[in-house]
Amino acid sequence: MDTGSYPMWEKYRLKQEHLVIGLMSGTSLDGTDAALVRIQTDMSGALQQIELVDFVCVPYSNGLRDVLIRLCSPGTARVDELTAAHFGVSEWYAHSVMELMQSAGISTQQVDMISMHGQTVWHAPVASAFPGPTGASIDVVSTLQIGECAVVRERTGLPVIGNLRARDMAAGGEGAPLTPYADALMFRNPTEGRLVQNIGGIGNVTVLPSESSTEGISAFDTGPGNMVMDAIVRQATDGRQNYDPSGSIAAQGKVNQGLVDLCLEDEYFKRLPPKKYRARSIWSRVCSETDGDGLRAFLIP
Repeated sequence: MDTGSYPMWEKYRLKQEHLVIGLMSGTSLDGTDAALVRIQTDMSGALQQIELVDFVCVPYSNGLRDVLIRLCSPGTARVDELTAAHFGVSEWYAHSVMELMQSAGISTQQVDMISMHGQTVWHAPVASAFPGPTGASIDVVSTLQIGECAVVRERTGLPVIGNLRARDMAAGGEGAPLTPYADALMFRNPTEGRLVQNIGGIGNVTVLPSESSTEGISAFDTGPGNMVMDAIVRQATDGRQNYDPSGSIAAQGKVNQGLVDLCLEDEYFKRLPPKKYRARSIWSRVCSETDGDGLRAFLIP
C-alpha cells in the first residue's frame, strides 16, 4: 500500500510535533480512557519525545456495563444488542474526546488524529474450523472490538484509526498484547534488558532486550487481571461495588490455595508464548465451583 498517496499522512509526516488522542476501554469494563499525547520527531521522522499532555476517564454507567457483560458471553449475547452497542459505545468515545479537549483547553484544529481501540467483546486467537471458499474447511482466528470509527469521526471531525487488533491477527499475530511497540519506544534501555508488566483486564508482559542485544522484542499475556477480580467483587457484593478500590478488600483477605490451584489447572499456563489469554475460562471455572456465599468467603476474612 502506498501510504504516501493519502494527503493526511503526507501532512502528518511534514510535521515534527503531533497531538494525538488515544482511546481505550479495557476488558475490566470500567469506562473509557482518553489520553492526549504530544509526539515529537526529528526531520527524518525518528521519535524524539513522547509526552502525556492530559488524560480523562469517563466511567461506564451500570446500564452500559450490564449490556457489555451480556455481550461478552455467547450464552447471553444477542445480535441486535451487539449492533446497537457497536454504535452506542462510539458515542461514549466521542464524548470522552470532547471532555479531554475541554480539559486540555484545545480545539479539534490542534489535534492530528484519534487512535481508537474499541471495546473487546470476544477474542479467539486459537484457530477454529470455518467453511472455506473452495469447499474445504479453513482455520480462522478472530477478534471483535465494538465501536464504530465513522461515528467518532462524524462527532469530532477528526481522522480516526481503528481495527488495531484485527490488523495484527490478519498479519499472523495473536492480536494482543498491543503494547510492545509503545513499551519499546518508552522503556528500552541501551545496556539492560527489561520486563514491562501491565495488569489491566488481562495481564501482559513486554520483554525488552537491551538495545545492544540481537534478541527481538516480544510480548504475551500472563493471565487474568482486573477483569476477573472486578467480576468477583461485583458478584460478592451483590453489585454494590464494581471493583476493589486501592485493593482494600484484598488486603484484608487470605490466599485461598484451593482456588489458586483450580485456576492454575487452566491449559493456558501450559502453553508457550506468544499467547493470548481468555479470562472467562478461569471465571467460568470459579463460578462452576462456587456460589455467591463462596465468593464472599474468598473476599471477606
